[in-house]
Amino acid sequence: MTEDVIVEVNVAELLPDGINIYEDESTVQLYLDIEPVEEKTVEITHGDINVRYLDDTLKFSFIDDEIYTMIYRGVKAELEPLELDMISPSISLRDLGEGIHYVDLNIYTPPNVKLLTEIPSVAIELTKIEEPEEGADDGADGSQVIDTDNQGTNEGAGGENSGGI
Repeated sequence: MTEDVIVEVNVAELLPDGINIYEDESTVQLYLDIEPVEEKTVEITHGDINVRYLDDTLKFSFIDDEIYTMIYRGVKAELEPLELDMISPSISLRDLGEGIHYVDLNIYTPPNVKLLTEIPSVAIELTKIEEPEEGADDGADGSQVIDTDNQGTNEGAGGENSGGI
């Protein structure tokens, strides 16, 4: 079907044995609203990813410069409000120790919308925080220092980013 249509359905044929129709009304009219299925692409950069549960003795950094492309399918009314803030990309570093890890990206997919792409893994590295020498600032070596209270700051990597990693 390519356009809206009204369909008459004989419900008497659909009812199980023992269920009777009230006042012999055996047909109902259904209005079918036909909408085209569309696709929408949302790109996620490292700066868009909220980092959760970083151990306060560890320093966090992304290993690569990957951009993650998520493709969704649904009707236009469901896809229109689908933006980066709605899908809320994040990674959880709970129980991870020092080293290189590949962590699944957590994203929200609204009901009635289908995610067509696979959930990507994000390559990260965790290193022990070294005690700063007297007069040294955190992040002065150009590494990222992540605010562990999940406020989403990214200091020492070219400024502050309140967009949340």
